Amino acid sequence: MKNTNTVRGFLSLAVAILCLHTAFCNITIQNYMLEYDEVMAESDVIGTWRYTVDNVPPEYRTGVLSILNENGAYVVQVQLKAGTLKAENISVEGNKIRFKIYLEGSPVSVELMASEDKIKGSSSSSEGTYTIKGERVKPQ
Repeated sequence: MKNTNTVRGFLSLAVAILCLHTAFCNITIQNYMLEYDEVMAESDVIGTWRYTVDNVPPEYRTGVLSILNENGAYVVQVQLKAGTLKAENISVEGNKIRFKIYLEGSPVSVELMASEDKIKGSSSSSEGTYTIKGERVKPQ
């Protein structure tokens, strides 16, 4: 009888440990999936984009926007006919990105939203607010 109670106690303990382990694994998997979803949402903006801006001088009307994530930090470069500008104050939330560039010494704030292979938003400066739209450059 004592031997049977010991076996039952051991089996109960083993089942309890197994249940706790399973619960812990499920929580760990759920946390990983949340982190994965956040990374996937942020990665929507990562890439190279050809864009156009309405109602601006011709030298600023078209360009190429490169958005990278280098070691957890976002890097944004805007390539114009006259040269490449590096963005500052970059923030990414899901599929939205905000940053600032300087054109001829004046600050320009940019806010964009990516959706699949399209990007759209606006830029604001002392000259006004302008609409930006573009498409992802796909590797050939």
